[in-house]
Amino acid sequence: MKQRIFFLLLFVLTAVMTNAQDWSDYEIWKLYPGYVVKNDGEIVEGYIEAQKRGCIGSYINSNQTCVNFFTDPRDTRTKIVYTPDYIKAYVIGDRYYKSMHYSGGLMSKPMRFLLQISDGYISKYVWYEPNETNTGYEDKIVYQKGDEMPIEMTSLMLNFTDKVSKLVAEDVELAQKVLKKEKGYGRLNIDKIIAEYNTWYRNNMR
Repeated sequence: MKQRIFFLLLFVLTAVMTNAQDWSDYEIWKLYPGYVVKNDGEIVEGYIEAQKRGCIGSYINSNQTCVNFFTDPRDTRTKIVYTPDYIKAYVIGDRYYKSMHYSGGLMSKPMRFLLQISDGYISKYVWYEPNETNTGYEDKIVYQKGDEMPIEMTSLMLNFTDKVSKLVAEDVELAQKVLKKEKGYGRLNIDKIIAEYNTWYRNNMR
């Protein structure tokens, strides 16, 4: 019974958190203004070709695996292909992607680009995993604190009070609320907890 409740909770959380990503105005293969952030911090502005949100079907490349960057949108000779090993992040239109060791699953994976859903010292990202029929995507929510190793929401939900209290440990008052399981600081409130921590971090750690 507890297991069924856990997976139902996880389904609800994932659905709510990914609904904000609207792809209706996004055209595949169109060039959008954007920029890349190189590993040394240099920002290079230009145009980026929109790809599938994740690898699916016969598409072995996507927004998550590489960046097709152009300095001149009218000249294909200016195209440069960047992979997650060579840049920290990139922006295409209003979407921010960050490079990190994650490509689905709970183990450390090769570098890939993940789409940021919300910003903060603890940021939230989404990874688009092909579904079993390879016709659509399953959304995986991932959190990253600074540049630490990313952690899946599914992992945070297990031993929630212990893991989340450690995640926000610098904010002692908040960590205690999570540990004591105070009302409004449980699994369904993960967004609220992260937002409260990010506000505390901005006011006290910078």
